[in-house]
Amino acid sequence: MKLQLKKRLTAIISPHLPAVLNPAGHLPPFLKKILLFILRMTYRKTFDELYVVKIMFGPLKGKKMILNLKPENGAVNTEYLAGYRQEKEEIDLIKKLILKGQIIWDIGIYRGFYSVLFSELTGPTGKIMAFDIEKKNCRVVNEIIRLNGILNIKTYNYGLSNENIQANFISSPSSNSRLIMTFRGYYTDSPVLTKGESIKKVQLRTLNSLVEEMGYTDLIKIDIDGAELFALDTADKIFEKKDLIFIIESHNPKTDQKITEYFNRNGCFVYSINEKRFFHTTELYWGTMIGCKNYEKLKQLLD
Repeated sequence: MKLQLKKRLTAIISPHLPAVLNPAGHLPPFLKKILLFILRMTYRKTFDELYVVKIMFGPLKGKKMILNLKPENGAVNTEYLAGYRQEKEEIDLIKKLILKGQIIWDIGIYRGFYSVLFSELTGPTGKIMAFDIEKKNCRVVNEIIRLNGILNIKTYNYGLSNENIQANFISSPSSNSRLIMTFRGYYTDSPVLTKGESIKKVQLRTLNSLVEEMGYTDLIKIDIDGAELFALDTADKIFEKKDLIFIIESHNPKTDQKITEYFNRNGCFVYSINEKRFFHTTELYWGTMIGCKNYEKLKQLLD
């Protein structure tokens, strides 16, 4: 009886948890503050005002993650407690992939949600290469690896671009750390900073140089806040692998269009995860896309 009641309550509550737990949800501000206070009292604080928490629902249920629970410290990560971030369609699609034993590059890891999800889906014989321009994010994911006894994730403090150089980037307390670029794509030393942001340096790598060093990968997920085109600019070696799957989260409709054009030129088919349809180069859209040269493989995955 108790078990049935628990299952019923879970079925009712879990779909609404992201809106409830995420401070961007629909609770009144004073209730959000109370909820966050309770969460901070419940969980153990670790370095840099982040907290070790246990995922409550979803594909990472039971995993320990390290999240921000204080609004003044940037983007609050409480949606992770419900087992997923806002990108539910993307997560549901990734869960459908057959990834056992595969090699995955997770580029732009932030708090490591996707790296840990890929770790679960690939199993002990898989390998996850996790890249981020923020050294702090690599530290967080390394601690998550230790807390959960994960053996198949390795972090790299690299950014991606079209050159192998050291460059400045804007370090943000939120998830918005980014390379410093003008609209033309050149690096600039005079960016506009918002509260809490600072300038740091990072080693940039091209996708071609990573292939030469690490070998081919089976899937690449890229979420790098506007630098996607720079990462793809020197990626011709990547396209030598016909079955390679790209998952790219873009942040601008015009960037999406250019990425689609780039994929089409390299013989790839592109599907919008958000709008659930294939896209062509003449269309503008904004969201997450999945691409692959092998149309039958992509179509089978999407059915």
